[in-house]
Parts: sequence; structure tokens; C-alpha cells
Amino acid sequence: MYEILNKINGPEDVKKLNIKELENLAEDIREALFNRLTKIGGHCGPNFGMVEAEIALHYVFNSPKDKIVFDVSHQSYPHKMLTGRKKAIFVMSILVMTLAILIQKRVSMTCLI
Repeated sequence: MYEILNKINGPEDVKKLNIKELENLAEDIREALFNRLTKIGGHCGPNFGMVEAEIALHYVFNSPKDKIVFDVSHQSYPHKMLTGRKKAIFVMSILVMTLAILIQKRVSMTCLI
């Protein structure tokens, strides 16, 4: 799972990939996004629509020296995955799911009182 994505720790790693590996990276990112977004929800379209574009941006430009601006923040999950912050996305997923469960339990208990 995520064979190529697990090797990416920054934009410099993207530049080392060949065309086939770049295609596999896009597949890994889409799978990771799908797995995250189907568990806790979120904006699927903007993230899925930007996968190849963000890979290309990091392949061609010198991030973080060259700045990349997104018109909405929920286009940035692939960017975060390519810039060494992929674990934070998944850790946040776990925290959000746990918080949601705790809130649901609290609301359920309140309704019973």
C-alpha cells in the first residue's frame, strides 16, 4: 500500500521519479485520499482534481522556494502529502474520528437524561 507515496518526504523526492513512478504516485495519492475521505468525510472533488497538477508543480518548480498558492485549502491534501506532511493528514483523521465518536456518545447520553 502506497509504495511510491511512502518514499516521498519532500518535493526533491518527486523530482527523482520516472514517468511510470509519477503515474503510480498519483494512484497512491488518490487511494490515500479515498481511504481518508471515506472514513471521516471531507472535500473529495477539489483534492482528486489536483493530484496530477500538484505532482507536476512539484516536479517542475522548486518548492518551497517557488511559492504555490491554492484558491481553497481543501485542494491542498496532495500538496501536503508531497511536502513531508502526509502523516499529519492521517493522524488528524484518527483524531477527528475519535472526537466525533466522543461527541456522539456525549449527545446520546445527554438525550437519555
